[in-house]
Amino acid sequence: MTLSDIGSILVKRYQGEFLSIIGCVDGSIDLVLEKELSSLLDQISPIQFLKSHNVDKIFYLEPEMNVGSGNRVYLIRPIGSNIKDIFTHFRYDLDHNIVRRNLIVFVPCKTHLCQKQLEYYGLIDLIGLYEWHIDLIPLDLDLLSLESCLSLRNYLINKCSSIPYTVASSLLSLHQVNSFNSFTLHTIGEQATEVYHIFNVLKSLSLSCYDPIVPTHCFTDILLIDRKIDMVSPILTQFTYEGLLDDNFGIHCGSVTLSEKVTAKSKPTKLMLNSNDPIYCQVRGNHISFLLTYIKDQLKTLISKYDKGRMETTISEMKLFVSELRTLKPIEQSLVVHLCACESLKDIRSSPINQKLLSIEHGLLSREPFDEKELMRFFEHILCSQTNWRDILRIMCLYSLLGVTPVKDRCKHINYFERQFIKAHGYSHINTLLNLQHLGLLNPLQEDVCRFQLGVNKLGLIPKQNTGEILDLTYPSDTSFVFGGAFKPLSCTLIESFFRHGSWRMINET
Repeated sequence: MTLSDIGSILVKRYQGEFLSIIGCVDGSIDLVLEKELSSLLDQISPIQFLKSHNVDKIFYLEPEMNVGSGNRVYLIRPIGSNIKDIFTHFRYDLDHNIVRRNLIVFVPCKTHLCQKQLEYYGLIDLIGLYEWHIDLIPLDLDLLSLESCLSLRNYLINKCSSIPYTVASSLLSLHQVNSFNSFTLHTIGEQATEVYHIFNVLKSLSLSCYDPIVPTHCFTDILLIDRKIDMVSPILTQFTYEGLLDDNFGIHCGSVTLSEKVTAKSKPTKLMLNSNDPIYCQVRGNHISFLLTYIKDQLKTLISKYDKGRMETTISEMKLFVSELRTLKPIEQSLVVHLCACESLKDIRSSPINQKLLSIEHGLLSREPFDEKELMRFFEHILCSQTNWRDILRIMCLYSLLGVTPVKDRCKHINYFERQFIKAHGYSHINTLLNLQHLGLLNPLQEDVCRFQLGVNKLGLIPKQNTGEILDLTYPSDTSFVFGGAFKPLSCTLIESFFRHGSWRMINET
């Protein structure tokens, strides 16, 4: 059984749960959907599926909604602002003598705070409350993802204790799909270990009398890596096509939305990033330079096939060409979209400011000597221009994490930068800086700096620049190509070490 089969099993389970919820509503249903959940719903229950099960209309959740005439099912995350909007809808219905049945479906679960808020508004006895337990969903044939929009922020900053439970619950789903055959969970990091303990408790409480979902098990080991083990990789500039799309346009639930400016169309284009796309499936994990070469080759092949079709003279030859057009058209359409995205990414990457930021980033990674006063002057110039503030924060976090200068100098430069940043972008960003300090990303006194540097040296995460070897980014032999040859992703190194040694004993010692 493949990962794709597992994804199909999970989707059918989620669809069954949702149908059992809306099945208690008689008549037509107006589905009121929180906009952030739209991509998630597309992956599990497309519009055609919903329409075939009494869902008449679909609306996005807004503060004021005076539309729709059927019963309402709200599909929302457990957030206070959503409850407030629903209360506004109830007041409108009461004022206009509109009678309808209302349900709230929380994804993935309801919270005590939301229930208290419903009691405060007097809605707790007037509305049905349900939970739709969605955890891992298939985004591609080889990819299951826990698409929880606020999980990382809620856990690391707000200290939401339900997040480890959500992750452990998703592992329990895999345990059930695995025909209740035990797999070994290998963890590294404090949070990963916490999930491991919760999973073991859930597994012991789960009813072993359930019938296996599938007849054979499909995996024996799962690797669980704590995000805080490597805080450097997420703030580095990526050079893979998928990474650049995410950094510049934002990938949400397996799709990216390209603006009219990028595609030169009258409206934004939503591009699904999976194996059904004949171009993306070939280039997603490759360096951007490979994409350019691949697109050129595909264009030449496409042109030659069209030219060959124009030269066909017999009826049988023309019929054969017409049948081939069915496969050529999707490739042509995909090439056009990816070529537009590639051109936009090239323009963004080639801007002088981005080139300078990239050289600073690679200089910090290689620990080459640099003029700190010149660095601060460049930052002042960027801050005064009121642009690229996220990139500036990213570089300063990298400066803090890598510890390339003595602690005293780091404290002075980071404190100076924070004052200038607040002056340039406003006091609303004080909370932003405090959150970064809380996470240890912008903390010159961070104790983990020395530990991280020790791990970098022992694991060889920064390739040596004086060996004379040049990494082929188009056809690489090293995982550092992901960051332009400047840094090896720690997660890849951890997985490689596990398969080489059969455990993480050496990593834990490091």
